Amino acid sequence: MLNVFRSRYNWTMWLGALITSLLFAAVHMQYQNLLTLAEMFLVGLITSAARIRSGGLLLPVLLHMEATALGLLLG
Repeated sequence: MLNVFRSRYNWTMWLGALITSLLFAAVHMQYQNLLTLAEMFLVGLITSAARIRSGGLLLPVLLHMEATALGLLLG
């Protein structure tokens, strides 16, 4: 999805990161707590930034796995 916003301007990638993060939080709407949805948005921003900085998918996938594991362990 971030590739849709790729251009010669850096701000377009970050706009794509914001939109992708909103979609990421929306996909996790099974959580009723607004704080949890804000955390999902933050995880989306972090994984989007990792995707932009690394240029690959491995780091964002590993970060998502870590966030999921922490969520399961910490409840």
